Formats: sequence, structure tokens, C-alpha cells
Amino acid sequence: MPHRLTTIRTFRLSPLGCVGLLLLLAGCGRDRTQSAPDTAIGEATKSASKGDWPADDRRSHVFVGSQACAECHADLVQRYQSHPMARSMTTPDRLPDHVMAAIPGQVEFGGRSYGVTQDGGEQFQTEKMEDAEGEIYSQQCRVDLAFGSGTHGYTFASIQGNALYQVPLTWYEDIKGWDLSPGYHRPDHDRFERRISDDCVSCHMGRVAPEGHNTNRFGKNFIVEASIGCERCHGPGAEHIDYHSAGVASAAHPDPIVNPARLPVHARESVCFQCHLSGESKVLRAGRSAYDFRPGDRISDIWVTLVNQPATGKSVTNSQAVSHVEQMVSSKCYQESAGALQCTSCHDPHGVPSEEQRIPFYNDRCQSCHHEATSECSLDHQQRQSTAPPNSCVSCHLPQKGASDIPHTARTDHRILRFYDDSAEENTETRLGVFQPDRQNVPEKEIQRAFGLTLAIRARTAPEVEAAYGLLLPLVDDDPEDAELFRAIATLRMQLGDPSAGRLLAKAVALRPEDEAILQTQLSLQWINKDYFGSLRTTNTLLRLNPWNSLNLRTRAQLLAHLGRLDDSVAAARRSIEVNPMNLSTRQILEHVLKETGNDVEAARQTKLIERLNLIGRKP
Repeated sequence: MPHRLTTIRTFRLSPLGCVGLLLLLAGCGRDRTQSAPDTAIGEATKSASKGDWPADDRRSHVFVGSQACAECHADLVQRYQSHPMARSMTTPDRLPDHVMAAIPGQVEFGGRSYGVTQDGGEQFQTEKMEDAEGEIYSQQCRVDLAFGSGTHGYTFASIQGNALYQVPLTWYEDIKGWDLSPGYHRPDHDRFERRISDDCVSCHMGRVAPEGHNTNRFGKNFIVEASIGCERCHGPGAEHIDYHSAGVASAAHPDPIVNPARLPVHARESVCFQCHLSGESKVLRAGRSAYDFRPGDRISDIWVTLVNQPATGKSVTNSQAVSHVEQMVSSKCYQESAGALQCTSCHDPHGVPSEEQRIPFYNDRCQSCHHEATSECSLDHQQRQSTAPPNSCVSCHLPQKGASDIPHTARTDHRILRFYDDSAEENTETRLGVFQPDRQNVPEKEIQRAFGLTLAIRARTAPEVEAAYGLLLPLVDDDPEDAELFRAIATLRMQLGDPSAGRLLAKAVALRPEDEAILQTQLSLQWINKDYFGSLRTTNTLLRLNPWNSLNLRTRAQLLAHLGRLDDSVAAARRSIEVNPMNLSTRQILEHVLKETGNDVEAARQTKLIERLNLIGRKP
């Protein structure tokens, strides 16, 4: 699909020029979510996954919800409410008082102003653009969900149909104020169309009911449990309750609930790693979904995780918020502990210490291994008191650093350095590799597939495209149901100008006829082949699946204009502008079609708006 309209009757798109469009999925709602019955999740999370699952497959067990756990474990469940995971998602009307008191709030950026407002108990975010002549546009979107515990802040989402979208403003706790959300500090940010993926939802929400096997889409009333609950770490609880109700406890019939402390090392770590290890690229294995993990699995049963490994032998140094696991496993403490050091060596999964208890709590955790009798701190007592906070192991060995990928936040450096040296901080020499604790547990073909899919997404040059193609092509006969593999290879063939792309893409469409990424690729191929009627059918399907996509609405407007359906083209262009008033190419389509229909007054208005947007709309 072209980035702009050159003429109403001419369409141009080079195969290599479509790389950014082939994987395109855009990502403000109207219907509040309501809790669905817990039994709904039992069927909703049964995936079509297959292959080498563990023998004790846990995917079909039924969840019961944390309230059922509280009937017997009331004290533990109550203590867990202090943990950030227990507050991982909420609704805007339940934000803390000091956040609510900061509404309305406003932020200026890129010639635009962003605001947070409330009306009738509902919260909204707005984007406005003005110049010396007055308002160019104003768009308002209702906020439905708030992600985050509040420890560092809250970022917000809007529900549109069966999908979630991030909105531009985030609350940052350290500044007690509003600023642009992570990734939005650039003029061409995604505004209200930043799609929230299954990966985000599966870690930031307790349990949801996805829409069948379709990615990044959810059923009506999809929230089953809002925040991370007991079953995220202990597994589905129905059989545990039945087990105790029946009174069949014996060595021959062990309790089916998972106690992570009793799991083998890598399975135990995976309970935390499922969300706290994101790596540079986290690729679902063939047939898996983001909701398949169960405590007792290894993360490598579900994902192949590729991380940036030091190419020089130096330790991991980056301080991004997502890199805690990579930092920890690179530490000397972890590597020499033979599995004794784990996340829960320092972190209590059921609660957090109070501010008064924090220093002695973590000092005790350190000294459980580093007894003063055998490894006394090299600093004398007076020096220890001079640290901030005083006499804290963490302040010296796990200092707080600014997170490079999230503004206004600090993150603990998990390398557990004996001597911290800021001057030796940056080590940019890295290579992409498989997360080492999983290296021996993943079949070589799955690793090859993960590297190929990652490179296919990143490929910008012909050699990169050919390299990705060389990795993926040998795998096509291994799994006749790997739709993602077929789509990726078809995309690469399109970029290489290979006319056989359509055959593999047809296989992918047949396997997953409502997969938006596959259909988006089909649309690009149809466009390249000048199949405009086919393009329109695919565009209509995409818009049925996801009406909140300004680029597909723009494509529909352009196709309808080409096919002579000018009134329908105007309607599609207007709808695209409602979703994204910043899209100049859509306004150009509307301008030209209005001229063709003789609506010169409205066409002239669009011409003027385009000029005003061009002057200020792309400024940082």
C-alpha cells in the first residue's frame, strides 16, 4: 500500500518498499469490561498447540480464581495484596487519590497538546493541535484500563471492539505527574492506535479470555481475573480443591498444585522468567500461544528467547527495565551458586517489606549466603553509614539506575557487582544468541526458526532478506500447520520479487483465515499484483476484524476511488481521519476525491488543513 496518493487512478508500490507494511497491525473503546465466569477460561485457554509438550500436560486444567484460594489461605492471600503483582491492572476509577487529584493534566509535545480529563466518572485522554489560526483538530478517546501497580506509575489502555490500544499519556510516580508513554517521545508516534499484544496482556493481567486462536484479540467481557493471581505461579487450582475435598492425600496421589520451590531449577526459575525475561526477541514456538505457560513448564517449552549476549566476554551492562533476568544470570553470584540463587532468594513472591523493613529485609537476604563471619563487608562501619540509604547491601551492590527504555523511572541493577564502577558501564559489543539456561532444551530447528523469524521482521536490505529466507526455507516441510512460518517466507519472497509467494501465503490464509498479520501480508501481495478487487475484499475483512485501523481505512478509500466508488471513498477517508487526524496521505486522498465529485469547498478546506499540518505536525 502506498504511503501517499500520487493520483487517484495510479497505485505504486515496490516490493522492497513494502517491508514496513507487510507486518502492519495498528493498535478507543466504548464498552466497559465485566468479569466473566471463571469457568470460561478453562476452555478459552486450551490452545491448538501440539508437539513436544511435557508428559504431564497441564493446559486443560480449570482455573478457579484467587478468591477460591482465599477460602483456605486467607492470611497468605491477604498479605499478597501488598505485592505489586496483585495490583498489575485496575480501572481508571480505582486509581489512588493523589493520581485522581492530578486530573486534569496536560503535556505539550510536537506541536500538539495531550490531556487527561474526567467526565461523569469516566476518564478520557485527548490530543489537540492548534496554530495561529486556531484549532486544527481535537480527538478524544475514553480510557478503560490502567496497567501497573503504581510503584513506578500507570499506563493506560482503551478498548476498541475486541482489541486493546495504548493511549499517549502515562502517570509517572517519581515526578508525581503525567508525561508521554514509553515510546511516544517521537513526532510520528502511534497516537491512539498502538496495539497492545497478547504478550503484554498475558503478563500484565491475571487471566483473560482470548478470541479463539486469533492473536491480539479478545472476546466480549474478556477479563476473567484483573491482576496477577495465585494460579499464575501455582497453576490451575480446580484439581487441588477437588483433591483436598476428596481426602485422597497419599504418596501415591500427591497434591496436584504446583509449589515452585519444589520444582527443578530451570522450571522453578521459569515461573518468574515467563514475564520478567523478555529478551531482545521472544519468539513463540510453533503451535504455541502467549497463554500456554503453566507453572512446571520451562519457558523454552513455549518460547525461544533471544538475548543480546556480550561479544567481548564482558558482563551484561544495559540497564533497561526488561533486562533484570539477563543481568542476574550474568552475575558471579548466580553462576557460582549452582542454582541456589534465584529470584525468590531476594524477592518474597507473596509480599513486599514496608519502607521501614526494607533495608534489614534485603540485608538479611544477602547475609543468608554472605555470613559476616566468612565474608565481612570490606567497608568499615562509618563508611557503611555514609551510603544512601545507610548500611544497605543493595545500595552498593544493586544500585538504582535510570531505565533507558522507560522515562522517569529507576531500576535496580541486578548484576550484583562487588565493586560498582560507572566509568566501565557501557558495553555495546553484543551478538544475538539463545538465552543460555534454555540452550540445551530447545530443538535446533526451533532455534533456526526463531532466528529466521526475528531476522525476517528486522530485514531492511536484500542481503538481510536473503539471510532470513535461507534460515526459514529449509523448515517448510517440517510442519504443514506452521502458518507463521509460511507467512514469513511469503513475505520474504515478495521482497525478493519471487512470484511464488502466493502459494505459501495461501497455505497460511487457509490455516488461519482471520489472522490479521497474515491477511495484511495477503493485502500487500494483492496490491503488488494489481488485484484491486481482491485487495478490497481483504481490506473489508481486516476492517471487520479490526475497525480501529486508520491505514486500512485509508487503503479502502484509495481502492474505492480507483474502482470509481467515489462517495464510498469519501466515507472511508473521513472515517480514517476520525481514527487518525494526523494522517496526511488520507487527507490527500479525501482532497482529490472531493475535487472529482465537485465538492470544491470541502476540498479547499482539506488543502488548507494539509498545509497547516505540514507546517507543524512533524516537528519534535
